Amino acid sequence: MGFVDVSASRGCPRTDRGVARDRSRDAGAFAKRKVQWQRAHAIARQLRQGEATAVVILGDANSAGYLSDDNGERAFVDAAARGAGMSVVTGELGCSEYWKQSEGVYSPSLLDQAVATEGVVKSGSARVHGYCEALGCKAYRGKGAPEAPEGWERVSDHCPVTIEVGR
Repeated sequence: MGFVDVSASRGCPRTDRGVARDRSRDAGAFAKRKVQWQRAHAIARQLRQGEATAVVILGDANSAGYLSDDNGERAFVDAAARGAGMSVVTGELGCSEYWKQSEGVYSPSLLDQAVATEGVVKSGSARVHGYCEALGCKAYRGKGAPEAPEGWERVSDHCPVTIEVGR
């Protein structure tokens, strides 16, 4: 099995770790993410032409427009996956991260994605954990308020996402 990390700087996916930087919802930022996805699918294709029978593309794709389909981002990501014989196994998650929309208002977003060869991830196994799970991926008001889930301020703005590999 091959794994491709899309969490790469300057939109260049690699099979090693990188750092994603652009999470803007504007069309220019989405254009960069399109290139990132195209490169990730090219790497996945190369892996499949080699010895890998199954491939998972995963990581912080910064797909800021995925939930709302801003600029057609969800449509593009889903179509690119289908065209490569893969599926977006995290597509039904309600969020994987929260961002500060305005003072005291934090909105859910689905930045972290897993795209897999058909049948390699158990259907319905994608889950979000941490404060995203605790908040049910609903908008949150008042960072630091008594009801804020543990880890909100100390761990990350991203929540752990898991998938179950196997048939």
